[in-house]
Amino acid sequence: MVNNKLYDEVIEKLNYAKDNHLPVLLEDDTTGMIDTRLLEITYVGDRWATGYETVYNGDDEYKVPYTVNYGSLYTVSNSGAHKVKLIFQGDNSFV
Repeated sequence: MVNNKLYDEVIEKLNYAKDNHLPVLLEDDTTGMIDTRLLEITYVGDRWATGYETVYNGDDEYKVPYTVNYGSLYTVSNSGAHKVKLIFQGDNSFV
């Protein structure tokens, strides 16, 4: 595993969410518009995590895979805001 202290807290929180089947809210602003996804985490690695978003279309349910690259969590826009943000249950989403 990579010894990167920046990732350690994220990995710990993602493992907790995965082990306890807690959804994780992901906000992505890389396109200039905020896109929000509610993810169920299925794998936590040393550089990325994977999971899925449940999408409903009529009576059909789809599991859409999603990968979270930890490096993208530390990318900052020109305004100083983070482009991709994870919000865990119990966290303050306004920070």
